[in-house]
Amino acid sequence: FHQYPSLKRKIRYAIEEHFVEAVEYAKESNSNVNIHFTLSEEHQKEVAEFVNQIKPYYENLFSVTYTITYSIQKPSTDTIALN
Repeated sequence: FHQYPSLKRKIRYAIEEHFVEAVEYAKESNSNVNIHFTLSEEHQKEVAEFVNQIKPYYENLFSVTYTITYSIQKPSTDTIALN
């Protein structure tokens, strides 16, 4: 998604950009950052596993604690995404 040659994680996936951006606009005074993802049911497990892998890295990088929540998107609101 994005390349950052000077950082430990050289490439950031789109979901990782949410962790970075949230620090800028959603960090609370106690350094907690709340992020909510709405996902299709078929992707929730894979996304949650990836989030659990990257969360400690970004918590350490930004000296914050992330609180991550999820909800399931209704199939009636699905949209087609293209690359």
